Amino acid sequence: MDWKGIEAMTDKIVIGAFAEPILHRPLKNGSSDPGRPQQSIRGVLHAPNAEGTVSLGSGLITTIATTETALGINRADYPSIDIRQGDEFRATDAPGQPFYEVKRISGRFSSIIVINLAPTA
Repeated sequence: MDWKGIEAMTDKIVIGAFAEPILHRPLKNGSSDPGRPQQSIRGVLHAPNAEGTVSLGSGLITTIATTETALGINRADYPSIDIRQGDEFRATDAPGQPFYEVKRISGRFSSIIVINLAPTA
């Protein structure tokens, strides 16, 4: 198996284990975009806590890259998803979760899409 196959397998395992329901709210000029319907997806949302750390599970905590919130989704699960700067995402498992605005979208990974987010105003 080549490195892209190993990367895809690893990403699928990680996203499968840690993904949670996330609402994607497409926006156009600050309002709902009628051409892109709202949808529920599954992804891994990494958000720093109040102490500026990110839990990696099993009691392991890191302070690496804690200044930004990011969402990772499996590209194969959503081949036609249309994410644009300014769209919003929100975790939906627990009530009262904040919306995050899309700041950057990285397609540089072969099997996942990484979306850098910031809290909405």
